[in-house]
Amino acid sequence: PDYYVNRGIARHAMGDTTAMADFQRALVINPNHVAARANIANLQHRKGATQDSMDEIEKAIDSDSSMLHPYLTRAYQRMEGGYYKGALEDYDRALEIEPRNAETWLNRGIVKEKLNDLKGAFADYTHAIELNEKYEKAWLNRGNVLLKLGRYKEAAEDYTVAITFYPEFAPAYYNRAIAYQRQKQNSLACTDLTKAEALGHKATEKVKKEICK
Repeated sequence: PDYYVNRGIARHAMGDTTAMADFQRALVINPNHVAARANIANLQHRKGATQDSMDEIEKAIDSDSSMLHPYLTRAYQRMEGGYYKGALEDYDRALEIEPRNAETWLNRGIVKEKLNDLKGAFADYTHAIELNEKYEKAWLNRGNVLLKLGRYKEAAEDYTVAITFYPEFAPAYYNRAIAYQRQKQNSLACTDLTKAEALGHKATEKVKKEICK
């Protein structure tokens, strides 16, 4: 069944619609194949069959609760659907299984931020940075938390690090513009806002008038 699953993954990566048949064939051979169910769930989700996708994930977890992928898949779908408490539970479990995945820490931080746990989100983004210091999204998100907390200077510093690792990172320029503006550094703020727009991150007329006076 592993061969069918791997071929299905390769076919899906090429846009080949026969990928589903490979995953289903793997389940014929081994009805408890977790990876096959997780990949079927992903394809169903992409097609909009949300409940069918969730059913497959539940079966995958029932088959083997030690596998990482089903928890990450369900966490993402729960987060996308606004069920943040459930997503948090899945990310908690995922980090018990694999605690050194920076992306999982980032995503759990996003969920915590949605739940207004800014202290917890800050801690998770920091842990993601500790695992991967060049993870520009973690620097951006931690900067966003600092911005919400009114720690504008520190927020600007985090955005600067994100830009250092990814010089074309438009959201970091935009948010640093906000941080500078809150510190009354309007010249720097306007320069960043202009750069963000040049990179495709559009600002409203209201924001432009407030920053680039």
